[in-house]
Amino acid sequence: MALYHYDGTQKNPPNYIGIRVNVMVSSKVKQKWFNFRTKFTTEAQQARATEEAESLNLQWLMEKNLNKKEPEEKDRCTIFNTGVVNLKLKFLKKRTYREGKLWAHYTPVFNVQFHRNKKNYHKVFNIKTKGYDMAWFQACNFLSENKGVNIDSISHKKPPVEKMIMILDWQRKAGDNIPTHRLPDEIFDMFREDQSEETQKILQNLLLPEEKEAMLEQRIADAML
Repeated sequence: MALYHYDGTQKNPPNYIGIRVNVMVSSKVKQKWFNFRTKFTTEAQQARATEEAESLNLQWLMEKNLNKKEPEEKDRCTIFNTGVVNLKLKFLKKRTYREGKLWAHYTPVFNVQFHRNKKNYHKVFNIKTKGYDMAWFQACNFLSENKGVNIDSISHKKPPVEKMIMILDWQRKAGDNIPTHRLPDEIFDMFREDQSEETQKILQNLLLPEEKEAMLEQRIADAML
């Protein structure tokens, strides 16, 4: 666990209310506290602090994951979880034959699968075509209509879109050669908005060797114009 929530009833730290992000990255501890008593005192401030903590948690977990040589077996059960039972987040692999060759195509999806009343339910919601928010809403709605789940009880659990970066890295290490451009468009919007060195470094680390080579060739071509 890397994200801790405190309500003041715990023994340690005593009387603390807030959030702590704590992740071990390359044998070094990265940590940040969000104190709801002294700094983030209003509901609006606490909501923003929670979003920042969740984003920071994902970023540090991603950095930790990028330093792993192979995906751990225990991650297999949790990496695709969204926090909603029967609803997972992943890159779906489709195989097609073109010109006599087998091609693998990947797309980010919310995957809903469950069994009810002797009937199997399975449907995927394409994030690339629908957008992240709409795909999540439709996946929750599908669960609500077919499993009887109260949609209000699950829709607010939507995982941050940044989690797809962790899933991308995990599936690559598991053997899937997923192109970076198959990430949700919302992630690239974030990279365009945040031009900080740290964020751009994350983007560079995501690129496959052939993608970096193609980018370099394009820059050389542009310089020659």
